[in-house]
Amino acid sequence: MAFLLNHLLLLLLLLLASPTLDAVVFKCSAADRRALLAIKSAFTSTNYFASWTESDPYCCHWKGVGCNPLFSVSGLFVINDSSLVGEIPAAVGDLANVFIIEFYNLPGLTGSIPSSLANLRRLVLLNLHHNSLSGSIPAMPSLRYLNLSFNRFEFVLGSVDLGMNLTVLDMSHNRITGSIPAQVNQMLGLMKLDLSHNRLCGQIPTGPVTSRFGSEAYSDNGCLCGAPLPACL
Repeated sequence: MAFLLNHLLLLLLLLLASPTLDAVVFKCSAADRRALLAIKSAFTSTNYFASWTESDPYCCHWKGVGCNPLFSVSGLFVINDSSLVGEIPAAVGDLANVFIIEFYNLPGLTGSIPSSLANLRRLVLLNLHHNSLSGSIPAMPSLRYLNLSFNRFEFVLGSVDLGMNLTVLDMSHNRITGSIPAQVNQMLGLMKLDLSHNRLCGQIPTGPVTSRFGSEAYSDNGCLCGAPLPACL
């Protein structure tokens, strides 16, 4: 039941953040518009940001922008663009009311996750799969959904603060090292975990959360061992 409720909540948030036709006739805040234009300036792209213009005050209908009923930017969706080149700019952290951020299927997206995202206290969903991102990640304790799969992240897993509120955590297909911290077993709402295809090592900590997942969640690492993988020697 908790799993269903968590996913229904995320679906509702996604719907609320998605672009709507009703927002076309309303101006977004000047602060949000400045932040979006700063985000645009950080990238080169053939056409993704064509609708993001200084002359248009109605940024709630710009491509990839979603607004809440108060016309604050609540969702940012930059996806599926092989021509986009650049790094996620610090200006993303100026979208004070955003709760969904998606940058994915962008092979030219490099660099690291800016530390300014730690300022986004309402951020619950961060989807960054299939890019070329690297480095570490800032603390984002409000997150419920985090997908970093298919990137080039290199950090020690136990050195990052993932918070305790995650329901979905996918870090597969990266270069993450270290061992799985015992604190994972305190993430009682976690219903999807994928740490496969990394460089993790050591024994999988036993507990009520790690035991929920099969071997596919931990496979193809450097030297992970213990249930559900083969026993440690």
